[in-house]
Amino acid sequence: MAKQMVSGQKARRWMNWAKGLAGQVQRAGEQFSLVWGIRILLALIGFFLGRAWIVNLFSPFFLSYYAVILGTRRTAAPMVFLSTLAGVATVADDPHRVLISLAALAAYRMVFGWISRRQRSSATEVPLAVVGTDLLVKGLDAAVAGGGNPFTWAVVGLDALLAGILGMIFLQAIPVLCHRAKVRPLRAEEILCLVILFGSMLTGVQGLSFRGLALDAVMSRYLLLIFALIGGSGLGAAVGVVTGVLMTLGNMASIHEIGVLAFSGLLAGLLQEGAKVGVGLGAMIGSILLTAYSSDWHQVSLGLQETVAAFLLFALTPRKWIDYAARFTPGTREYAGVRQEYVRRARDMMASRVREVSEVFAELGQAFNGTAERSVREADDLLNEAVERAAGTVCASCARRSVCWERDFYATYRAMSDTVALMDIDGPIQSRDAPDDLRRRCIRTERMIPALWQSLEVIRRDAFWNRQIRESRELVGAQLQGVSQIMTNLATEIQREMHAATEQEEQVLAALEHIGLHIQQVEIVSLEEGKVNIEITQAMCTGHDESAKLIAPLLSDIVGEPISVGRIQCSLGEGPCTVSFTSSKSFVIRTGVAAAAKDGALLSGDSFALLDVGNGKYAVAISDGMGNGERAQAESRAAVGMLEQLLKAGFDERLSVRTVNDVLMLRSRDEMYATLDLALVDLFTARTEFLKIGAVPSFVKRGDEVFVIQGRGLPIGILDNLSFDAVQQTLRPGDLLIMVSDGVFEAARHTEEREEWLVRRIAQIESWDPQEVADLLVETAVRMNRGDVPDDMTVVAARIDPCQPEWATIHLPGVPKLRRPKGPTDRRRVVGVSGG
Repeated sequence: MAKQMVSGQKARRWMNWAKGLAGQVQRAGEQFSLVWGIRILLALIGFFLGRAWIVNLFSPFFLSYYAVILGTRRTAAPMVFLSTLAGVATVADDPHRVLISLAALAAYRMVFGWISRRQRSSATEVPLAVVGTDLLVKGLDAAVAGGGNPFTWAVVGLDALLAGILGMIFLQAIPVLCHRAKVRPLRAEEILCLVILFGSMLTGVQGLSFRGLALDAVMSRYLLLIFALIGGSGLGAAVGVVTGVLMTLGNMASIHEIGVLAFSGLLAGLLQEGAKVGVGLGAMIGSILLTAYSSDWHQVSLGLQETVAAFLLFALTPRKWIDYAARFTPGTREYAGVRQEYVRRARDMMASRVREVSEVFAELGQAFNGTAERSVREADDLLNEAVERAAGTVCASCARRSVCWERDFYATYRAMSDTVALMDIDGPIQSRDAPDDLRRRCIRTERMIPALWQSLEVIRRDAFWNRQIRESRELVGAQLQGVSQIMTNLATEIQREMHAATEQEEQVLAALEHIGLHIQQVEIVSLEEGKVNIEITQAMCTGHDESAKLIAPLLSDIVGEPISVGRIQCSLGEGPCTVSFTSSKSFVIRTGVAAAAKDGALLSGDSFALLDVGNGKYAVAISDGMGNGERAQAESRAAVGMLEQLLKAGFDERLSVRTVNDVLMLRSRDEMYATLDLALVDLFTARTEFLKIGAVPSFVKRGDEVFVIQGRGLPIGILDNLSFDAVQQTLRPGDLLIMVSDGVFEAARHTEEREEWLVRRIAQIESWDPQEVADLLVETAVRMNRGDVPDDMTVVAARIDPCQPEWATIHLPGVPKLRRPKGPTDRRRVVGVSGG
């Protein structure tokens, strides 16, 4: 049976490993197919641009396209180089044209190598380099061919100028085609540049046909249908005009296509609400209306067939592809949905911060309301106290005390209780008006009646103030709960849109895609120095390794400060993956805690907190409640819990301590207090602020030396105006911070020099592991008392270590540093005040 269980466990482990491996292979396959799909698309465009000529004289397309691909998608450049050259070869009637094209591509590759080695580059360098390369290669060709004539040199110059202009156009179109536009919506110029890119490609499709249908005419109508469905009549007509003009430049016989395509795009866009059927019907009507008056019915029929073929391709196009493109086109419903999603995310981020502060007020309100019942005193308790006070004053020296309070206890108590009840109703009475039972039993009636009245007055006054305190607590608790509710409601109504650092987001995206990563979205939450927060979304999850080894080192170089992986939000299997990158801290803290309750009990009156409060600070706190057991634990836990909530919400540490003090003072009319020892470490500078409120000294071990951190002040919960010392100390890498409760500090009861004893014991410990140090100190304190635990004991040890990046920064030539915006991009608000 046991062997079967073991074999079953092994089989499950193998199955889990196989499933994990299959998931990794699937994700790798998806990433591979996506990357290569984009490369194949770019290579296909390059092939047709290589075929594109203008009136058989100008060929400016292929060089400008290759130049832009080399600068923006370098990983796809080799395929584009070969495909472009292949396109030139398919239309060249002379091998000389192929050689000239090859020389132009190779020359620009050498020019680009010189450009990429420069530290700074601008967007105008690529078009200028294209113009220079085109002039150089084709000018040398013209010179070698015999010097040429003015017409030849005019053709060379115009070809170079067109290549430069197309380079500027393609610089805006290629990033849109390769998902660069996910950072922000497309501008009108970018959409137009994308249309020109497709129209240029259609120029290279001219001359190709299928079953008598011209592929350039079919594809131009297909392109028109796509854009008409996305952007409506305006965009459809613009696409028709641009594609018609570009096709006419390649073949003057296609000049009539300008009007046909423009009018078809206009009608198709007007019927946009009819979805694919309406758009296709509008394109067909436009094509028929402008060709129906032609005497060549074969041409009319051919145009209609081409429109039908384009509509069939359009109908087979997945709707999600069209919706995806529409998300980045201003004026579409899909684009409005994306903007609403962005605004919603911004509201949710702000609302979460407001809710954190709201939870603090809710916790404070519960602290008041939860203790109101403990301050209520029953009527029987007040009566008992009045009788006991009077008996203690009058009966202490009476000769009949033993008779009244030992033999006839219940009868005596009932007689005095009746008298108190009578005075509570009728007011002060004379001894002759006292109840007969009391006058018969008490020989000091003249003294007892005034004593009972005086006791009743004192008890009434105490009851009055007790009621006032209880009502005040309930009022404060209700107010705090009301503030919490108001802030909760505010969190749900926030409408303000956050600042978006669009330019910086594009810069980060360009750098990441420069190294071949497929990025869906870049969102900069904060660029404040030391508080950088950048969220990057990829189409598929690539795990922690790629983020830590590739993206974080690259961001470190771009931003100019160490960046590390913050958190990863990944949908297992399929779907996008969002990784948050934040400023790396200069130091990390490793902690260890050891504790022992008094007499081996389960509950300890000590509480501690280890908390990353954000903004690069780490809090270590110990609180020792008055006494031991459940009540002391409740007080110390309340102090630490409220301090955690206040610090997490962003309140200043001094304000947080004073708030905790006020709450503890109002929790009960009884004397209740707790010590508080707080160390707040700045993880960027290691500067530490110690706040010691009634706490014993703390210790810092540095090498062979041990430093003592002391502070003065009463415990919290005693005085309204809390006074405490704040000690500033800059720690060093490797320092060991040790904080203890009074149970450990006072363990050496045989000596008055307890501080020196603890300093010597800490110095003798050879281990620098925080957990081992904490365990050894608690063990030593227990041994000092021969195995007993006379008081609650707690030790918290924290070691400050330098934070070493796992991977060196990655510097890309030509990628500039990130320029921080002048306006604040921090989307988080810190609540708090400063003061001593």
